[in-house]
This record gives sequence, structure tokens and C-alpha cells, in this order.
Amino acid sequence: MNCPNCKTIAKKNGKDRSGGQKFRCSSCGSVFTAKPKLEGKRVPANKIEMVINLLVEGTSIRSTERLTGVHRDTILRLLETVGKRCLLLQETLVKGVQVANIEADEI
Repeated sequence: MNCPNCKTIAKKNGKDRSGGQKFRCSSCGSVFTAKPKLEGKRVPANKIEMVINLLVEGTSIRSTERLTGVHRDTILRLLETVGKRCLLLQETLVKGVQVANIEADEI
């Protein structure tokens, strides 16, 4: 496994709380997991997907909290993370488009 920071080979360094393999870089000393999580969120991927789907459909944050059982602060952090990633994706993929008029709805 290569270190995401300095790209040198890292060694195994125990397991995380969910049983995933941890690694430690011998050069820079950073510790990371083999499978990156969504910025340290401990919420399962299927629940994150459900939260995002509910928010895209227009459900309020408190309703999403009641329906999924995920705390509203976590929902807000997920919303911020996904928004930043969407912006990065748009800046990467959409280039050189000349637009005369823009029409957009709420979604």
C-alpha cells in the first residue's frame, strides 16, 4: 500500500474499530486506512446514500434525521462534503462551455 501523502510504501499498523486494515508510512509517519471513508464519517455507505437521496428530493434536515436516525449535525457535515465534491466534479468536467441563457429549478 502506498502512502496518499508522499507515495512511498507503507507498512501494516493494526486495525481500525470496524476491522479495516490500517497502515503507517515509514517516511512521513501518517496513518491511513486501505479503504478511505467519507472524510471520517462512521455512517454506513447505504445510510449516507439514503440521506443524500432524501435531501435531493427536498426533505428537510430534521425530517431526514427522523427517517434515517442520523444526527442532524452529521447530515449537515455530509451535505457540506458532498457539495464540495460536486463543485470539484463540475469544475473538472465542465470546461469551455459558452452559455447564452441559463434556466434552473430547485434541484
